[in-house]
Amino acid sequence: MQNVQNKKPVTTFISLGDIRAAGIRAISAVLRDKGWDSNIVTYKLGYSKDDIPTASEEDLLVRLLKDLNTDIAAVSVKTPFLKTAEKITRRIKDELGITVVWGGSHPTIMPEESLSCADVVCVGEGEYPFLELLERTANGESIYDIKNLWHRRNGELVRNSIRPLLQTKDLDALPFPDCGGENKYVINNERLTRGDCLNTVFEYYPMASRGCPYSCSFCINGVLRDIYRGSGPFVRLRSPEKVVDEIAGILEIFPSVRRIRFQDEVFPWRMDWIQKFGEEYKTRIGLPFLCTSHPSAIREGVIKILKKAGLIVVGFGMQSPSERVRKEVFHRAETNDTILKSIEILHRNRLEGFYDIILDNPFETEPDKKEGLDFLLKIPKPYNISAFGLKFFPTYKITLEGLDKGLTSETEVKSLGSQGYFEMSYNWYTPRRREDVFWNCLYLLAARSAVPAFLVRAISKAQPLKKHPQLLVWTVKLSWLPELLIIGARRLARGQLNPVNLLKVGVSRILKRTI
Repeated sequence: MQNVQNKKPVTTFISLGDIRAAGIRAISAVLRDKGWDSNIVTYKLGYSKDDIPTASEEDLLVRLLKDLNTDIAAVSVKTPFLKTAEKITRRIKDELGITVVWGGSHPTIMPEESLSCADVVCVGEGEYPFLELLERTANGESIYDIKNLWHRRNGELVRNSIRPLLQTKDLDALPFPDCGGENKYVINNERLTRGDCLNTVFEYYPMASRGCPYSCSFCINGVLRDIYRGSGPFVRLRSPEKVVDEIAGILEIFPSVRRIRFQDEVFPWRMDWIQKFGEEYKTRIGLPFLCTSHPSAIREGVIKILKKAGLIVVGFGMQSPSERVRKEVFHRAETNDTILKSIEILHRNRLEGFYDIILDNPFETEPDKKEGLDFLLKIPKPYNISAFGLKFFPTYKITLEGLDKGLTSETEVKSLGSQGYFEMSYNWYTPRRREDVFWNCLYLLAARSAVPAFLVRAISKAQPLKKHPQLLVWTVKLSWLPELLIIGARRLARGQLNPVNLLKVGVSRILKRTI
């Protein structure tokens, strides 16, 4: 550590484009609860090409760190932002000479690579490793044997072991995430502003649990399970009371919050937990909320309790409408029948469903895609598809298989960390094969309420469109207009939107999806 022994170090956390910043806010809360000074900087407010930081924004960041008397800069790094993280880290070290710590998903799965730039890397959960780092630094003690932290010492790699995962009692004992207050800053559009970026949104993003019960090949949780093997149960639920306490506190800090969007990998489904949560949430919060589930976890009794408490939208990962692809490629066991039954439960309870599908999948064959389209056309409307492109992140199981089968390359895997942005949702300007454009369009059209199934089937057999699928792209884009009107009408009927907000959201969505 540079020049911070025997003093109380100041930590400034840097979130790259993520306003939620769950990990950063959790660690900062622990530090402040123990009397340490910390700040949070949201560096850009989005993930797209338009959100790549400019040179003047880098200047603002470095100057802010200096003005805050920062001793330790802590950067949360996702793989697509590796280039941005490396760039600001080098400037911070060169110009300020302070310690830079990396944490988050990329350093956790690629710690050795991350140490080529960062001074310290946090692998996995960071609340107590970071607290111990500050305590030892202030006391002039060695930091090189702190569990979860990796270093380079005299050119040698120091790999420390993982401490056990925080369990329910540990999670309940944590202070609530660091939200609001004067220690928050935003750098965006070449401006520095003081204040929490959550002030600008009408949602709050809590987590009722940590971990995921599944190990899908395309997801980091499969990698994390291996890292944490033998360190305690991977899925851990917070108590319902603590979850509701957190939300109640947030509503005092941000009275503009109008709905809650839970960020769990899979929202808790254990009936005793659900019953207690439903009672607490309805009585004390009462706001509409959204959550993510899994087809195997959706049961009539659970859904009825949650809807009574305020549930309005459920999302889950279908990932592929082909059973073969789900099972053999994505390592998911649920059948199409299971998925249909879960969707029918949501329909009976008049809940809106959003179903994730991964497109641009080189593992899929033409028969897989035909099977997938047939299945999508069987799903009762209305429903919504959240489309994502398949990404080959380093060390993921699907990446290793793709490399082995020649479906991706080391160059493609590395390129994900060099682009400096990440389009979370499907975008139209990414270069892709003609057959992918064709089938992607059909998948999206299959979910449109205004497009009948017979028309989608007819298009799927049109050879000229298969040869020139770009003609379909505008069909999909233009079909969004009547779809938006249908969605808006449904939400208005359910009291989920007022006309003014519908107009504001509608105009922005139309422009975004058609340009």
